[in-house]
Amino acid sequence: MIDREYFISTILSEFPEFLEFWQEHLRYWDGEVRTVGIDVSAFSSFVISEISNMSKEKRQCVFVLVEKSLNYGTEDIKAAVATQFLENLLNAESAKKIKAEDFIDFLQPESRKYCEAWDNFTGIKNN
Repeated sequence: MIDREYFISTILSEFPEFLEFWQEHLRYWDGEVRTVGIDVSAFSSFVISEISNMSKEKRQCVFVLVEKSLNYGTEDIKAAVATQFLENLLNAESAKKIKAEDFIDFLQPESRKYCEAWDNFTGIKNN
């Protein structure tokens, strides 16, 4: 089961370049209670800012973790990954902050299904 601790430790292990971003995130919250969604949103902000510079291997790593989280995560991880990661990514693409081709091909079945449902809900076609 993927919980918050596993998710964050995996990110920090697989993306050492996220560490500085993460430390700034923790300083900002200054010991305040954070939801899992807030922490996942920090990772989405990092990915949005870096995705066009990420290697294909790093992008693959991101979306393998996303897919595993949607399939094997606790309910709060599943919800956070869907609403705080994938929706943020799609909204960034709609706002022209990133390109769909930076991530669309890396989506796996559950994440692709969620993104298609979000597209249908919003009426915006991202892929």
